[in-house]
Amino acid sequence: MRFIDIVKNASLFDSHCHLNDSTFDNDRDDVVKRAQSSGVEVIIDIGINIESSKKAIQNTEKYELVYASVGIDPENLIPGSDLFDEKISNLSDADFDKQLDDWNSDLEELAEDEKVLMVGETGLDNFWFTKALVAGELNEVQAQKSLERQERLFKMHCELSKQTKKPLTIHSRNAINLCLEILQEEKIPEQTAVFHSLTPDIDDDEENFRKKVEEILSRGYFIGVNGIITFKNAKIIRNVYKKFFELGDLEKMYEAGFIFETDAPFLAPEPKRGERNEPGNLGHLLKNL
Repeated sequence: MRFIDIVKNASLFDSHCHLNDSTFDNDRDDVVKRAQSSGVEVIIDIGINIESSKKAIQNTEKYELVYASVGIDPENLIPGSDLFDEKISNLSDADFDKQLDDWNSDLEELAEDEKVLMVGETGLDNFWFTKALVAGELNEVQAQKSLERQERLFKMHCELSKQTKKPLTIHSRNAINLCLEILQEEKIPEQTAVFHSLTPDIDDDEENFRKKVEEILSRGYFIGVNGIITFKNAKIIRNVYKKFFELGDLEKMYEAGFIFETDAPFLAPEPKRGERNEPGNLGHLLKNL
């Protein structure tokens, strides 16, 4: 099974969720059963660090419809994020080099598993810098250090993607153009990158966001659509995406380069916003576009 085969078959699949998250520990079996009952054919369980990547692979062994993605989320390097790992942030340059080597070795081994379909969650995040700078949790020097390390981490995932021929699942928050520059620099081919949960950069109006979406699609990359599109304040996203596909028509959306995801347990669609999200909500999302 390859990621692109799932897309070409126009399967109803959750391209990005965190089934390994602890919020599912008490009822994970039921969550998977509900997803199956709702018509979901494949769930891709996304790792955000080595531990969660291993848990994702364990879930693939337990559930036939579950596949995995292995990676280190860039938010591990950003003060202000819930994922921030202060120990890693405080490493010297030499020790961070060693950490990258260790991560790379671990991910190479994990990616050999036949049920690992993707590499990531990876990418770049500039969003948290704004909050952290305002709150005094970060200064400009620290922000630049974090971004440089994020870029190195992203490029490491790009190399693994090319090596394994498994596509990237990309976290790009307020960093669309920079992510595109790195993908071009790293020569990431078409159909091997998904911009998961894509949202406008902080200063984007509708026209700027449309141009960025066009650039992603023109390179043959995919865009992940999730519950955000149903939010009342997501007018720009809805208006732009409507220019590329007929909302609710699954096959046409895939052909245009858009795929579905839940990002569960996060980003539950309206009217379930605020509740724990789960893969079975994909059908609900389709009905409420």
